[in-house]
Amino acid sequence: MHRPGGVYSTSYAREIALLQVPLEKIALALGLAVLLAWPAVAGPFAMTLTIFVLIAAIGATGMGLLLGFTGQISLAHGGFMAVGAYTAANVGTLAGFDMVSAAVMGGLAAAGVGLFFGVPALRNKGIYLALTTFAGQFIILFVLYLPVLDPWTKTVKGYLMPEPSVLGLGVPYARRDLFFHYFLVVVGAVALLFVKNLLRSRIGRAFLAVRDNDIVAEMLGVNIFAYKLMAFGVSAFYAGFTGALFAYYAESILPEHFNIFVSINYVFMVVIGGIGRLWGPVLGAVIVVLIPEGLRLLTAHVGAIFPAYVVYTEQAKLIIFGLIVIVLLVAEPRGVIAIWDKVKSYFQAWPYRYV
Repeated sequence: MHRPGGVYSTSYAREIALLQVPLEKIALALGLAVLLAWPAVAGPFAMTLTIFVLIAAIGATGMGLLLGFTGQISLAHGGFMAVGAYTAANVGTLAGFDMVSAAVMGGLAAAGVGLFFGVPALRNKGIYLALTTFAGQFIILFVLYLPVLDPWTKTVKGYLMPEPSVLGLGVPYARRDLFFHYFLVVVGAVALLFVKNLLRSRIGRAFLAVRDNDIVAEMLGVNIFAYKLMAFGVSAFYAGFTGALFAYYAESILPEHFNIFVSINYVFMVVIGGIGRLWGPVLGAVIVVLIPEGLRLLTAHVGAIFPAYVVYTEQAKLIIFGLIVIVLLVAEPRGVIAIWDKVKSYFQAWPYRYV
């Protein structure tokens, strides 16, 4: 990872602090203020987009832990989300679990499946690991489509989710978006705080050692397979929990909602936002969710003006999004979060040009 030269911390306590500079505290306070006030000014469509961004940010945080802080890649994130979604649907419907308990059960089920696939997959590296998890994605979806499991998957008509409830209290439909917004803000904060504290622990330092040089880490006594598997399991838990939350908000699910493109999008979120950075996947989630939706609205508007070209609008949306991703990565290979690094470094050095 890159960091400008200079002495930024004069004590170990400051070096491992949750927020290391005042500018980070100001930015976090402003971000929370915007999120808390957003429902008062946002319309239904904007609220829906915000909720999907928050759901994606939670799942991307788990992918960021695996890819950015442990150096392992997974193309089965969508499959783990499907496991979490269908587990939550069944325990919520058949066992009467509330939404939070069902989502936790979904996360645990996904973590179990992730560990099952992780044992053989994590003996590989790089592209071979990606291909192994890529196969895992299709195996999970294949199993969900098995006719013998249809009573629990309902792949023909879709699985209707139970009404969301917390501690036995239902959520009025008129307040549904408001509830999900604030609930996801709290869950997202907990998810980020957990990863931040995990990285400050002995386990987190082992993750970073595995990422930086697994051979040297093993020579120093780090059980690299155990820590890789642990990161894989935690990431799968995040994916399953995210899948359950998505299912409750979407009200109905099908296996195709969790296809390979979902897995690829989560990798995009981490890479575009910034690999190896806590807030990188969050920024990546904002970009990957909002830009395609904005392009969809734009191309639909253009298609309405020029009906002869309406058949090309979907292809145009994909091409433009691809170009935007290329421009972002060429302009800042370390991800969008690197722009924040430059701003922070400038104010740390001010009034001097360099530290």
